[in-house]
This record gives sequence, C-alpha cells and structure tokens, in this order.
Amino acid sequence: MVEHLGVTEPLDAGDVVAALPLKLLRTLYHRRRMPEWLYKLALMTMPRSWYPEPQLYILRKCFDDHEIELVHRTNDTIGREAWLFGYYDRLVLKFLREIAAGLKGTATHPIAYYDIGANVGNHAAYLADLFDQVYCFEPNPEALELLRVNLAPFRHAEIFPIGLSNRDAELNLAPGGANNLGAAHIVTTHGREAAVRQIAVRNGDQLVAESTLVPPMVMKIDVEGHEPEVIAGLEQTIRRHAPVIAIEIWERTLGRVAPLRDLLGSVGYRSFRMTGLSRVRQLASFQNRLVVTPYAFDTPCENALAVPPQYWDSLQHLLGDSPAGADN
Repeated sequence: MVEHLGVTEPLDAGDVVAALPLKLLRTLYHRRRMPEWLYKLALMTMPRSWYPEPQLYILRKCFDDHEIELVHRTNDTIGREAWLFGYYDRLVLKFLREIAAGLKGTATHPIAYYDIGANVGNHAAYLADLFDQVYCFEPNPEALELLRVNLAPFRHAEIFPIGLSNRDAELNLAPGGANNLGAAHIVTTHGREAAVRQIAVRNGDQLVAESTLVPPMVMKIDVEGHEPEVIAGLEQTIRRHAPVIAIEIWERTLGRVAPLRDLLGSVGYRSFRMTGLSRVRQLASFQNRLVVTPYAFDTPCENALAVPPQYWDSLQHLLGDSPAGADN
C-alpha cells in the first residue's frame, strides 16, 4: 500500500476526517437529496478549515456492474473533488465511457486507450474495462506513486514513467504546487532550481513503432500546455489510426495549435467542446448535464473532443448541440 502523508493504510471515503457540516452536506448530495448547483454554492460559503486535513482515502465506485477502487489524497485537486462529488470530472468521464462503449461495439481488432498525462489514474481507471490495452504516460514521480496503486488491478494497463513530445529529450518539469499534482508542467528554464526536475520525453510516433504498442482507438491528452508538441510527435500515429482524441487547449497554447487544427482537418476530424450547463440552466433544471457543441480551436477549452470520420455514424447520437447524458 502507498506510504504517503505519514500513513500506510488509506481511509475509507466515508471515514475521512472533516467538519461535520461539510460531511452532512456531502452525504445529502451523494444521496441525491441536494442538487449540484446548491451543493456547490454551499461549498463556496464554507470556511476552508472545515475541509479535510491531508489524508489518504479509498474511493469505491460501481458502474455498469463494474467496481473500482481509487486511492486519492484529500489535499490534491483531483482527490478533493472526487471525495466531494464522487468523481473528478464526472460529466466528461461518463460521456467518454459512452463513447468508448460505442466504439468497442464496432471494433474488429484489439483496441487501446492512451492516457497522456495520466496523473493519478482518474480517467484510466474509469475507462480501463472498455479496452483491451491501456497505456498511461506520466513523468511526475509524485503522481506515479498513486497511479501505480490505482492501476495495479488492471493487468492490461501499462505505465510509462515518461512524457510524450515531438522529440526524444530531457526536459524540465515544474511542480504544480503541493495541492495540485496535475498542474506539473514543462518549462524552458529552471526558474525555481530546487523545485524543477528533469524528466525524459519521447517522440510518440517512434515509441509506438519501436514498442509495437496496440494502436490507439481513444487518446486523452492533458499535459498542461505541452499538447501541441505531443500532437506533433504523434502525427503519423493519428494519420494512420485516427483515434478519438480528448484534449485540453490552454490560452497560452492557442498560438501553437494551428498545426493541430490543420492536421485534424486534413483527415476529416470534427471537433467539439464539452461543458456543463450554465448556472442559470442548472437552476432551471435542478441538475447539471454535459453540453457538446462544435469547437474550432480558437478559444481555450478544458475539454475538447475530436472525432474522425470513420466513427461519426456510430457516435452521432452522442454528439450535437443539445445536452448529452445526465447527471445528478
């Protein structure tokens, strides 16, 4: 088990130590006695002292007759939200499962999921049962500790403790802060000498070819601003195998996404933005839903989705400008 934060055995999620008012509200929300918008509003008014101290806990989830366990930290962004809401990035995860299930039904050969910037395994663990092979790329040593624990039950999951880029190199990784493992990012200069560390990155096309990896059917790329370089390094893989791609586009990378947009357009991809309902619509409907709308890579987007032409017919019922899936 993980030895972290001074403990060797994580708590059950229900045993996490936090202020009683917060735990009561969390219970109401998880039992569907409180809508998400009201729960979020209540959380915003609570003093930070009511939140859990740094603790490890196990989050157990069951969906589609499939149960998983994830070890999280309460003082990490993903772990805190997962404890509060039951999932991290819940609406998008549910939608990606629907997409993966739709693709699985069309597959005539083994299919793989590539999680580039896997962090602690939040997405990979929720999607792993839908693929024949799962490849996780994560160069941050602090995130790797939990990633290895969370993916240990999945024998078909392979972890690469490296980053992907447009070349083979040693690059500088700056931490995202003590409370956000997922914010670690590539920097061009050392800056904070004590904090920045060197990591290995590989050209994605070369790695896929050399390692004889199962070609990707779905690919998630969340590397805190290094996405254009990752895509450039995977250009031949994308052209040859045309995976569905979930990707984050940062404001500071907008000036570098033209090659990505051109690459996807040249092979017929359609791109979408995945967002939740606005606060007004949440108030009116008493719930939150995922909204999928066309996206042109012209503005920042936390959750963009690119779909190749060969999967359009099988996924068309999931895509459009109306709310997709449900939540609460």
